[in-house]
Amino acid sequence: MLDLKRQYAPIHQELLEALDHVLQTQQFILGEPVAAFERAAAAQLGVAHAIGCSSGTDALWLALAAAGVNRGEAVITTPFSFFASVSAILRAGATPILADIDPTTFNLDPAAVETVLKGPPGDTVKAILPVHLYGQAADWKAYSRIGQEHGIKLIEDAAQAWGAEWQGSKAGGLGHAAASASTPPRT
Repeated sequence: MLDLKRQYAPIHQELLEALDHVLQTQQFILGEPVAAFERAAAAQLGVAHAIGCSSGTDALWLALAAAGVNRGEAVITTPFSFFASVSAILRAGATPILADIDPTTFNLDPAAVETVLKGPPGDTVKAILPVHLYGQAADWKAYSRIGQEHGIKLIEDAAQAWGAEWQGSKAGGLGHAAASASTPPRT
């Protein structure tokens, strides 16, 4: 079902050269390869900046921290996701609130998010963290409206949607911040 050898074969030599470069330069953290990755990722997403992180979980946590999410506040996200979505919210000190998914796309349902915002926990919501699943971007028109109406930050989890678009804009370049797992095109 998952043929990793077939994926690895065409880039075998390139990976060995990259690994050899790291070992020869002893540049294990940051450096020009990471800067090149960040430039390529930003260009691919159509955003001003991209920052390489050790994991998607760290990227989500840093995005929430940069958005000013703190203890006593809440973040709405989906129950249908990798545990990193909720883990990052907890690490930021906030409370995750799970809203239902759209049964067709499996993405977070904007109508369910609005229901949460109208209820008792709605006053504490600082951000919404939709997850773009299976290469499908979440309904960003709805989230943009909700974010503007409620003054809420929009943090994307685009790890499963590298290259996906919403009305001409790339997933990972739609919200206030995003976390994307990516390998930008090789040059």
